[in-house]
Amino acid sequence: MKKILLFILFVIASQVAVAQWVPLGDNFKWGVTCMAKSHNSIFTGNSIDLGVSLSKDNGVTWEIRNVIYGDGVSALIVFDNEVFAFVKNGVFSTADTAKTWVMKSNSNSIGGVNYVLPVGSYIFAASNYGVFVSKDTCKSWVLKNSGLKNLTVLSMDYRNGSLIVGTKNGIYLSKDMGENWVEKNSGLTNLTVRAIAYKGDTILAGTENRLFISTDRAETWADPLIGFSPISSIKTRGDTVVLGFQGGIFLSIDGGKFWTVMNNGLESVNIKSIFMYNDDIYIGAGNRLYYSNLKRLIATVVEELPASSSSSLRISPQPINGDYLTISNIPASASDLRIYSLLGEIVHSEVLNGAERRQINVSGLPAGVYYLQVGMETRMVIKQ
Repeated sequence: MKKILLFILFVIASQVAVAQWVPLGDNFKWGVTCMAKSHNSIFTGNSIDLGVSLSKDNGVTWEIRNVIYGDGVSALIVFDNEVFAFVKNGVFSTADTAKTWVMKSNSNSIGGVNYVLPVGSYIFAASNYGVFVSKDTCKSWVLKNSGLKNLTVLSMDYRNGSLIVGTKNGIYLSKDMGENWVEKNSGLTNLTVRAIAYKGDTILAGTENRLFISTDRAETWADPLIGFSPISSIKTRGDTVVLGFQGGIFLSIDGGKFWTVMNNGLESVNIKSIFMYNDDIYIGAGNRLYYSNLKRLIATVVEELPASSSSSLRISPQPINGDYLTISNIPASASDLRIYSLLGEIVHSEVLNGAERRQINVSGLPAGVYYLQVGMETRMVIKQ
C-alpha cells in the first residue's frame, strides 16, 4: 500500500470572550443523538427516550412531541416536506411539525437503524441487519446485502454514484446503488467504522481509535497517526471537516492535514452527534445541544494557522505508555512548555531555561488525549 504522509499539527483554540459553542435549551436528559431541520424548525431525538424535541424558533424554546410507538429515536431525516423518525418499532412521519405521526413501516421491515441517508428519490438505511433501501418514502424496504460480510452497518455516505458504508468489520463500496458490495479494507488496522464521509474524492473513516484517510476511492487507507477514542461523527463541507469523538470537536479546513480543537463553550466533550445545515452547525454533547456558525469557526482556524508547517520538534514515545515523555529539538525561542486538557485547562507546566531536550514526568496524568505546547508549537499527545 502506498503510504500517504501528512503533517499533523494541533492547535489549542484561543480562550476568547465569545464562546465557540452556544447551548440551546435546557438539558435533553439522554442527550441528542440525531437531528433534522426544516426551515426554522429543529427536531432532535435520542436512542433511549421516546420523544422528539421540537423548536420552532431556531432552538430558543423547546417542546416534546412524542412518537406514538417506539423505544428511542435512532435517526431523523427531512424528505419530501415530511420529517421521518426511525424508532425501534418502525418508521413514522409527520407533515404538521410533529403534532401527529403516521406509521410508514414496522420494525420487521428493517430492524435496528444506525444511520439513514436520502439519495435522490431513494432512502438508504444502515441497520443491524444490513443495508435497506426504500423507493416509496419508507412504505416498503428492500434488503441490499450482496457482498457484505458483516451485516452490522454503522455509517454511510454517497458521492457521484458511489455508496460507501462502515460496518463492524470494515468498509464496503457499491457503485450500483447497493446492488453489490466490495470490501475495501486495505490499510485499515481497526475495522469498526462508526463514521464515514466523502470530502470531494477523499474519504475519511472514523473507527474506535483512529482516523483513516483514502485518496484513491477507498482502494487503500492511510493512518495519519491521529489517535481518538471512538469517533462518533464526521461531517464535511468543501475542504472543511468537522470531527466529533469522546474528547470533543476537531475542525480542519484543509481536508485533514491541520486540525484545531473547538471545545470552547462545551460543558461536556463527549460528542454524540453532529448536524450541518448550510452554515449552521449543531452538536449533541453530553446531555445538551449546542450551536455554532461554520464560517465563524473557520475564521478562528485561519487566525491560528502557523506561518510554516516545518518543524523539527520531536516527542516520544507516542502514544505515552509509561510515566515519562521526552521532548527533543526544542526551539531556542521556547521559554516554557504546557500540557492542556481537551477543555483547554493547563494540567502541567515547566520552565525550559534554554533546554534543547527535556524529560517530563506525566505519571500524574490519567489516560486520555492532551495538547503539549512548546513555545509557539502545539502537538497532540495520547497517554494510554
